[in-house]
Amino acid sequence: MDVEFVHAGGDSLRATILSNVMLEQFRLQIPLTEIFTCTIRRMAEFIKENRQKQQLIEDTNLILLKRGDDPQNNLFLIHSGNGEAEAFSDISDNISAEVNIWGIRADRLIDFSPKNQTLEEIAGNYAQKIIRIQREGKVSLMGWCIGGSIAFETALQLEASGREVGFFGMINSFAPDKKFWGEVPDFTISSEKEEITKYPRFDDFIKEYKNFQTIGELWTKLINFYKKINLTTDQMKKCVYDDMNRAIPNYNADNITALEIIYYINVLRTFDNVRALYVPKNKLKTQCYFFRATNEQAANLSLWNQYCEKKYMS
Repeated sequence: MDVEFVHAGGDSLRATILSNVMLEQFRLQIPLTEIFTCTIRRMAEFIKENRQKQQLIEDTNLILLKRGDDPQNNLFLIHSGNGEAEAFSDISDNISAEVNIWGIRADRLIDFSPKNQTLEEIAGNYAQKIIRIQREGKVSLMGWCIGGSIAFETALQLEASGREVGFFGMINSFAPDKKFWGEVPDFTISSEKEEITKYPRFDDFIKEYKNFQTIGELWTKLINFYKKINLTTDQMKKCVYDDMNRAIPNYNADNITALEIIYYINVLRTFDNVRALYVPKNKLKTQCYFFRATNEQAANLSLWNQYCEKKYMS
């Protein structure tokens, strides 16, 4: 068939799934920017030829967005609050430099429950991914929204280890601000019981499932309950609050499911807490470049200067 992936109903998340399938089943790493314009026939040719010249990176949270010529010339782009990096595909298409562009996705929420973790822990994990791909030379990285904060801490940890950061950028990233966020409690069984009181059919669920030993058990049972009653997407959409609908991938697509919406709500809740608890312990040495997205407000931008040796440039 000669229909391109994107014209056959493919979207960024499906492209990532396909990319990971190609990696796992055929040990073939195809950049996302190429998958979008691939036909089924061309995909079959890729598999048949399978002449992988570049280093194969077997990590489903590292997405090759665009391929360059030099394995030591890379740009790492860290996900926004929904944990996905596919939104960087358009940026990658518009970067003319011959550079390998990698998107870093968040770890998956295995049982749908939000996680108690620190931004420093996440950044340390991402720093190791970066080092695995680029063992020497200047590192270039950028993050969007919460990804900018994670990229900031990742850059700090790389600098502390002796690595030089060449380019560093953030897109609409809220600066650390304890006064704004106030006290941020951990996720607990009590907090999660309170959270799901706002969800559909809560009364029916709590009659059937009464005792929970862990947060994971609570959310696993809720998901199983919703599968049993065939919770609809429209029912779940009534429970989406704040502006989460803007951040949930494919929110207005016909095929999005209620369970996907729940999953991304808890990803967003996780990263909201991670961001609110973060305060850098050191100052960034390299120049920071700040980019303002057209349809978003870059709040409290000036506060970033407290954590940079050089005033940011925008």
